[in-house]
Amino acid sequence: MNRYSLRLIAIVVIAAFAGGAASHLLLSRLGTGLRAAHAQDKPSVTGARIVSATAFKVVDAKGNERARFGLSEAGTGALIIFGKSGKPRIVANVTRRDQPVFALYSAAGQPRLSIGLSGGDDPGIALLDKAGKLRTVYAVSGQGPAIVVMDAKGKPRATMAYSNKTDAAGIELSDADGETIWSVPSTDHDDDDDDGGDDDK
Repeated sequence: MNRYSLRLIAIVVIAAFAGGAASHLLLSRLGTGLRAAHAQDKPSVTGARIVSATAFKVVDAKGNERARFGLSEAGTGALIIFGKSGKPRIVANVTRRDQPVFALYSAAGQPRLSIGLSGGDDPGIALLDKAGKLRTVYAVSGQGPAIVVMDAKGKPRATMAYSNKTDAAGIELSDADGETIWSVPSTDHDDDDDDGGDDDK
């Protein structure tokens, strides 16, 4: 697998799952975007087993909100589960682009892990640091499976991937400027060594 193939897979993986991994954007929409229930949105009961409503809120004995389920601004179902501090710890939603996302948050309210499907229904897992920045992505895209590790600035520093097109696997390590510092298979080819010099005997 050459350098171009590895980087192409890395770009595809990051582009496909960065949006889902940036679940703080999802949360900001869900936090205010679970469509507010209006007075006319009264629950309706069908038979004895089905209750229809646009939103549900679960509170504890003191009236603190512990979970919320309802419609997002995109018109899809969304679920938020809050921790003891009142900050969200689990968020599940289907985005406006019809992408399912499941995200876990730290006690401080920062997204740390996101699992979801891209627009092409490719699965991926994204890991974020304490600042909520995307740092590692595990994914299977149309190009092939890959693991991409990024630095604090979001630049890929290590990529391990398999290409469906070439039926080859590769690993590449890069510096802060994006230059390759090590790769397997090697991306350097010393064609000058094969100059036919051995024919002169």
